[in-house]
Amino acid sequence: MTPLLLAVHDAPIPFMGSDGQTHLVYELRMTNFSSAEIVVEKVEVISEGATLQTLDAVAVAGRLQPAGQRDSAGTLAKGTQALLFLNVALAPGQKPPLISPTGSPCE
Repeated sequence: MTPLLLAVHDAPIPFMGSDGQTHLVYELRMTNFSSAEIVVEKVEVISEGATLQTLDAVAVAGRLQPAGQRDSAGTLAKGTQALLFLNVALAPGQKPPLISPTGSPCE
């Protein structure tokens, strides 16, 4: 069994930001099915074999909100869920990934 399950509930819809970049904004649902606390040290957003964004432990800790909590954290207590808020800015001229209705990238 995988102790940390990930899911995207709603597929991100690419949009042009006021900064001239295309953004994908969405929530990654994390569920800790283990009997121990999990420290999220790194998250990579990958599409078609290319890394679109990498978050280190500090960035994750500022964006990961455990269910029922107001403050973000870098850990998930045993048997809990959290949302990781993502804002992926694509490089100029980079096409957004194709997203399936389930929220998963289509490769």
